[in-house]
Amino acid sequence: MKQTIALLICLTTCILTTFAQQKIIITGQLSGVKEGTPISLMKVEGSVGSEVAKDSVRNGQFRIEYTPQNESTENYSLSSYNSGFPSIGLKLWAKAGKTIKIKGGKQPALYLGGNK
Repeated sequence: MKQTIALLICLTTCILTTFAQQKIIITGQLSGVKEGTPISLMKVEGSVGSEVAKDSVRNGQFRIEYTPQNESTENYSLSSYNSGFPSIGLKLWAKAGKTIKIKGGKQPALYLGGNK
């Protein structure tokens, strides 16, 4: 009986791990940006974007995590609606399980690539 329960627990853990969705992680370093400035990740579908995640700048850094509904590479936009930011967001193509690094300041943001 104990072996059966242990086997069921093991199988359940394996199944849940297999189907666990991975996140898109975006980390950023921004110089000259006011503390607390909100940064939004927008999912772009056609000409419309909807906010899917956000963070605020703390110590010149931000980190956004988003779990998409599928494993496809999709179109996103990273932006802030505070003064001093351009009205057009930084366009990104991202896929679950990937990390994107952004570095910027008074000059336009620079995409540093992802890992994996």
